[in-house]
Amino acid sequence: MGSTASPLVPIFAAIDDLHKGQYDYAKLDIVSDRNNLRKLLRWATGDGDAFRIDVERAGQTCLFTRREEKDSEHVIGFKGFGHEYEKAATRFSPGCEKATGHHRIISIVRPCSLSF
Repeated sequence: MGSTASPLVPIFAAIDDLHKGQYDYAKLDIVSDRNNLRKLLRWATGDGDAFRIDVERAGQTCLFTRREEKDSEHVIGFKGFGHEYEKAATRFSPGCEKATGHHRIISIVRPCSLSF
């Protein structure tokens, strides 16, 4: 994607591909990646390093975009099992064989309020 593209581009590309460009983005409250949610959870529990998340509003939807000093890392030695599960359980879409990331789209339905 290059260093100037938003990290959210793959999310929107996947949604557009899956829904043939007919998805109603207006019904979303938040668009984020897992990295943002993990950083916010660490912050809320008093742990973690400094980070930056840009928040933009598009209609009623908040877009959380992470900003990193570097977008890749060269690892020497063992640093956990990393993305081995993703490699084993997923396949690349045609044209994305050299992709360096993996994204999932989830939806969390708000609980309805009950009156008695």
